[in-house]
Order: sequence, then C-alpha cells, then structure tokens
Amino acid sequence: MDYREHHEALPKVASQLGTALPRQDHVEDFWPLLERMRQEGAVVLLKLDGERSGPGARPYTTVVSGGALGAEHVRTDARTVGDALTFAVVSYFGKADR
Repeated sequence: MDYREHHEALPKVASQLGTALPRQDHVEDFWPLLERMRQEGAVVLLKLDGERSGPGARPYTTVVSGGALGAEHVRTDARTVGDALTFAVVSYFGKADR
C-alpha cells in the first residue's frame, strides 16, 4: 500500500484537532491523537511483529474499531510504524463527522 495520501492528509487532521503534527516514526508524537481516539470509544491496536522480517516485510500492524467507525474497522500492515500510525489516525478521523 502507498501511504502518500495518508501522509498528505495528516497535517489537516492534526490542525483540525488542534494537535501538533506528529513526526513520522515517533510513536510518542501520535499519542495525543491515539488518546483522543480512545476517548471517543475507539479500540486501537498497534502490533510490532518480530516474526515478520526481511526485505519487503510489513512488521507494523494497526487495527482500529469502534468510536467514529461504528461497527466498521480499519487495518493495515506497514513497513514503518509511522505509516501504520498515520493510516490509523487519518482513516479514523476521516470517518468522523467533524
């Protein structure tokens, strides 16, 4: 999956929510957004899979359900933690009625 559109949308999402723009691959920068998702009733899972390695591996998984997604969920397996978290945040807040 190409995450360019998600990365391009992240500044708008952060601005709309009044949070700082997260730096890629800095998990702590995503924390305020993840916490807001939790406060809205979402379940957020970040998996770091040590069994997936080697060229082309996608060891970072995010799954988000509930909250603004209702009965739906979003999931991705990504090469970087920044891609996985960006996908989760943009996909979630893109579904929310803001």
